[in-house]
Amino acid sequence: MEGVFALLLIFGVPLAIYVALRKLFKRTVVFDHQQALRFRSGRLTGIVSAGAYLYLPWFTTLEVFDTRQKVTSLQGQEVLTKDAVAVKVSLAIAYKYADVRKVHESVENAEQALYVEAQQTLRAIISEVSAEELLEQRSDMSAKILERATPGTEAIGVTLIECAIRDIMFPGRLKEMFSQVVAARKEGEAALERARGESAALRNLANAAQLLKDNPELMQLRLMQSLHESSGHTVIIDFSGRQSLITPAHETESS
Repeated sequence: MEGVFALLLIFGVPLAIYVALRKLFKRTVVFDHQQALRFRSGRLTGIVSAGAYLYLPWFTTLEVFDTRQKVTSLQGQEVLTKDAVAVKVSLAIAYKYADVRKVHESVENAEQALYVEAQQTLRAIISEVSAEELLEQRSDMSAKILERATPGTEAIGVTLIECAIRDIMFPGRLKEMFSQVVAARKEGEAALERARGESAALRNLANAAQLLKDNPELMQLRLMQSLHESSGHTVIIDFSGRQSLITPAHETESS
């Protein structure tokens, strides 16, 4: 009996102390991609980096922030363009927490504040351009949104990495009209290209005619080249140099 009591003292007491300490203290692990704000009795005392921390939760609190790049999106924002066309635009946003202290102190919900800032900037920029300009300058619009929204997000400790317009949706009737305009433009470009080709061919023919006129012997050289490249013909040559004729063999036999 005394041996059992001794074993309880040896193993039971340390175990009881360990369980009591586990209940008293809290353990939090901060990873490499995180930062944490440490509060003692409600007061911010500093920023802690990666590591394992053991503390009394009655007096100390750790608020952990993920500082990796995040991506969010604004879905189907209905906006009026400069020419009063209602379009729906979706925007993709890449960002990260740059200053966790400022994030905590500036706003209650940093992601919601970022969403509102991007939404207002998107509406302001699209209202400055026409529907056609929006389509033609899509990449420029994305760059302008990033530039204008950055000061507002940096004020709350958030760094914008990228803003990109993903989808632009027009009303059905307007979409059909844009398709017709694009088709007409492409047809005009094709007609212009055909005209350029024909003009180039005519210029080449005119140059060749002038070259033969200035150098009659080139006609004989061209004739010899044609004979070399073809077969099955009867050739009649006027040695006076005034006329050369190549005719198919069957036509000569029939004549």
